[in-house]
Parts: sequence; structure tokens; C-alpha cells
Amino acid sequence: MIESVWLRALLTVQALGAAAVFAAIGKYNAYVRERMVIAERTRRTLTARKVEGAKNYAFMNQTWELTLYERVKTSVAAVTLLPTRVLLWAAILIPSAVICDALFYLGRRDLARIFAVKECRLLLFIAGWYYVKVTGDRDPRAGVVLMNHCTWIDGLFAASFLKAHPLGEQDHFSLWIFLSPARALGMVFFRRAGSADARQAIRKVITDQALRASSGKEDPLFLFPEGTTHHNKIVMEFKDGAFTPGVPVQPAVLKYPWSNFDPCWVMSGPGVLVLFIRMFCQVVNYCEIDFLPCYQPSEAEKVDGRVFAANVRKEYVRAIRGGATDLNLSDVQLQNAALKYGLSPEIGLVGFQKLKQETGVDVQAIKELLKVFRKWKRKDSSLVSLEEFQGWALKIVTDKNVNENKILEVFRPACEGEQELDFRQFLCYMLLPSPGAGVQWLAVPEGECALRTAVLPEGLDRPDSELTQAVATVGLEGLLEGGGLDSRAVWTTKLGYGEQRRLFLARALVLGPP
Repeated sequence: MIESVWLRALLTVQALGAAAVFAAIGKYNAYVRERMVIAERTRRTLTARKVEGAKNYAFMNQTWELTLYERVKTSVAAVTLLPTRVLLWAAILIPSAVICDALFYLGRRDLARIFAVKECRLLLFIAGWYYVKVTGDRDPRAGVVLMNHCTWIDGLFAASFLKAHPLGEQDHFSLWIFLSPARALGMVFFRRAGSADARQAIRKVITDQALRASSGKEDPLFLFPEGTTHHNKIVMEFKDGAFTPGVPVQPAVLKYPWSNFDPCWVMSGPGVLVLFIRMFCQVVNYCEIDFLPCYQPSEAEKVDGRVFAANVRKEYVRAIRGGATDLNLSDVQLQNAALKYGLSPEIGLVGFQKLKQETGVDVQAIKELLKVFRKWKRKDSSLVSLEEFQGWALKIVTDKNVNENKILEVFRPACEGEQELDFRQFLCYMLLPSPGAGVQWLAVPEGECALRTAVLPEGLDRPDSELTQAVATVGLEGLLEGGGLDSRAVWTTKLGYGEQRRLFLARALVLGPP
């Protein structure tokens, strides 16, 4: 009798919990639909700018919005399967960390590594990967093993099946329960940093480990050459660090066949917590690992790591039957910056590589311009309307010739046919040259403002007096060099954000649209 009472109570709690999860997913889907509108607009903009791979959108999860079937399944699994798997993971992670440390203390690193590999495979089994299809074999000649990077759990597959020393960012293993098994696996740690010395130190670690492995002294080094996660059918730009040693590399292709749940971890998709929950709510998960033939570099590839990386990347594209993209790690950094500034991360996806080729702009400059845009747009949106544009412009520009019609002439071409202005359009309009004019962006030490050096080359069809008046109108007379502004004058300054915006208007409203 008592048991039946407890059983009914448990079922009641589970039913209420499932109903609450179902309702929460409905609200989550509404939020996702708003984000998808911005993401779709970003894809159109990047495609129009001819950014390679933009049509497939490397940073969008294909099942971001849950279908009715997924809502029902997730609601039920969230109160049954999810807590069971979480408790089992906790029951394995904590004792395993203790055992790995004990084996290390006893000097049995070989046993610690075997134990850590078995632990990783058991964690995958509990999470629903009961069987992993592996094709091909690891080649002992390879000094480096590479794998495409799709989601947060990729590392467990690498640890379970590759038998290699992983290269891992130390900040990701600050928790003891993760650090202990990582050490047991022989992980080579590094710190991600922007300084030249730090990058050189990472390259030296990779080179030393790869050379030892290629000579047969150690197991190969394993890493993700793209440096970030993305959609499973896209291959991003490879960093050349793994290819600088000039040793043979073996690509391993990681695939996640799916029908209702796309596990890729990207900015336009579920956050890591939602992704974790949805992954653990799948009854069965699927994965395939395909070892490609070991790639022997030519003499030219040994000398130039970038050429080596590009050619190996082509092998990946053929293997996954997908596509390549110009989007890279810098785009992810800009998405993170947009999120940090309270903007939708989708607007930070600007196709940095192509934009850099066209204008010479650097990542830090775009991050600072994100701050400008954040102050410009309304709080509840990542877009700027005509009314907001007009209000802002008329507030800070005192030129009597600048009226609403003049502003409209600027706004329409900047929006590229849309009704509102997004950050990439703002950025392109500010950076890309008008016919016969251009802006060159040069790097300066970190912390200084985004506007570096604006160069107005020969060919401007406006009188010098009008250009001088444009600068005077927005209160920037002190920036002129040599007492005047001609068609080859150079402006060099460290402007505050308000001055940057006024300078933008000087170009947009007085010099005219492109």
C-alpha cells in the first residue's frame, strides 16, 4: 500500500514536471523564431556579399526549434531519462578522477591512461552512444591526427578511439573532475592568447610533440584544426599550427547521423545547457568515425604550412560530401563579442575573412564598432529603423542642408533593400570604399579606438572646400593635418565612440552614399 502511494506520488510529480517542460519549450521556441529571423537575414547578407559557404550557414543548428514530436519526447525524457543519465555521469566522473590521481601518484601512468579511455567510452554509452561505427585504421606513420569539430562532446570520441595525445586549452579543464582524466590521457595543455610570444609557444609545443610522434617515440598529437565548432556538413578554415612541423597527418572524419536532433554546438542554436539536455533526452544517439588515409606532405607543403593545411582541408570536403566556408574562428570571436554587448550573436557574423581582404580591418576594430552600434540601436532589437537613424543623425549633425530626405538617401542604399539596418550593413557602409574613395584600417595597440587611419586617395570628385566643411560640420576641425584637407590628406587620431559616429555621418550624410 505504501509503495503504491509513493509510486503514484512519483508519477504525479513526473507528469507535472513533463507539463512544465512542455510549456517551457513553447516559450523557448518563440524566442528561437525571433533569433532565426535575424540569422536568416545574416545568411542573405553574407550570400549577397559572396562569402563562400554562407548559403549553408556553418553556424546554424538545423533543429534549433523543436518540432511537436521533439517537444513531447523531450518533456517525457526530461523527467525520466535525463536525471538517470546525469546521476550516472556524476557517479562515474568523481570516483574516476580519484582513481586517475591515485594511479598517477603510484607512477602507473599507463594504467591511468587505459582507465581514462574506458571512462570516456562508458560516459558515451550512458549518453546514448551504444555503438560507434569506425571505418579505417589509424596509421602509425602520422605525427598528428586531425578531426573536425562539431559539438562539445567530440573530445570523448577522440579519447575513446584515437589513441593520441590531445591538445587542449587549459582553461577548459579548470575543474578537477575533468583535469584528472585529461592528465591521464596525456593531454598537451596550452593557453589561448593573442600575443606573438604565446602563439609561438603553442607552435613549439605542437612541433616538438609531432616530431617525436613521427619518429615513433610517442603516440601522435590530436587536435581540432578549425579551432571551433560548426555545422557537420561544413569545413572551416584550418589553422596552420598542426601543419608547420611538416610531418604526415591523418584526418579522421567525425559524423553525427541524425533525423530529429542536430547535435552541433553553434551560436545560432541551443546553448550548451540546452544542447546537453536535448542530447541526454535522446533514447539513442549515433556517431561514425572514418579514418582517412595518412596524408604525406610534399616538399612544397613542408615549407608552407598554409598550403599543407588547405590541401588537407580539401580531403575533408570530399570525405563529408559537404562544402567549405570562408567563415572562421574570428567570426566566432565576433559573435561572442556581440553576445557580451547584449546583441544577438548572429549580427557579429560578418564574414571577417572577406571583409579583411577588402578593407584591411582587424577583429579588434570590429569589436569596438560593435560597441558603437550597441549604443545606436534600440534596446529590444539588433536592427536599426529609419526613424532611429533619422533621430540619431539629426541630433548630432548641425548642418542645415542635412534633412530627413538627405538621410533617407543614405539609409536606403545602406540597408541593401531591407527595411532596417543591421550591423554588417553598418560595417560595410562604413568600411567599403565609395567610387574613387576608400578607407584603410590599420592596427594599433589594444585598447585604442577602432578608427585608425582614414586615407582619401586621388579621384574624389568633390571640391576640397566641401570636404573641409564636412569635417567642420561634425566638430572635427582639429583632426586636419597641414591646415586643410585635400584629396590625399591623411587623418590619424584616437577618437572616442561619439566622435566615431559623427565621422561616420560626415562621410554618409555630406560626402553622400556609395
